[in-house]
Amino acid sequence: MRPLTGALRHHGVALLQAAMFEDMPHNLEAPHALGMTTVLVHSDFFDHPAQAKLKSWVEPPEHVHHMTDDLTGFLDGIAPLET
Repeated sequence: MRPLTGALRHHGVALLQAAMFEDMPHNLEAPHALGMTTVLVHSDFFDHPAQAKLKSWVEPPEHVHHMTDDLTGFLDGIAPLET
C-alpha cells in the first residue's frame, strides 16, 4: 500500500477523492481498505481464475464499488469535476 499512498501524496490526490480501476478484483482490496472508490473493469483479454469467478457472483464483494465492461462509457457518465 505504501507505493500507492506515496504516489497519491506525491501528486496531491486525497485518498477519499481517488479511484482505482482494475480488471482483477483482488487488486481492489487494498485501495478499498484505504478509503478509495474502486471500479472493476471486466476484461476478456486473458483467461484467469479470478475472471471466471466473476461470473458466479450474485453481487460484487464490498471492496468493489462499481463494475463496468465499458470503461469509456463509464467515464463519460461521470459528472465533470469542478475546478
